[in-house]
Amino acid sequence: MKYDIRCQVFPGQFSSEYSVEGQQSSGDLFSLFAPVGLVEVDGVPTRDHPVEGWLKVQIWDLAGSKAVVQLPRESFESGRFVTVGLNQFKTPPQTVELAEK
Repeated sequence: MKYDIRCQVFPGQFSSEYSVEGQQSSGDLFSLFAPVGLVEVDGVPTRDHPVEGWLKVQIWDLAGSKAVVQLPRESFESGRFVTVGLNQFKTPPQTVELAEK
């Protein structure tokens, strides 16, 4: 099951992708190029004006108020997995939903 996490969205290098920046639960940022189909934007991003958006991820693990998620592609800073706060989800995951995977 895919979930959406909050992110900042910039234009990508190609029309088929966006440059996406998110925040880990530690406060560290992560960034990656994500296919347009995996990002929902709240407007049209420009180089000078990013927009809020949602990045589709898969949950790998859930503990307390944090979740380890698998990004659609590797981030430049921390690889394919990052830890985010549950408050960053569009719809917070429930432990029961994860047990049904």
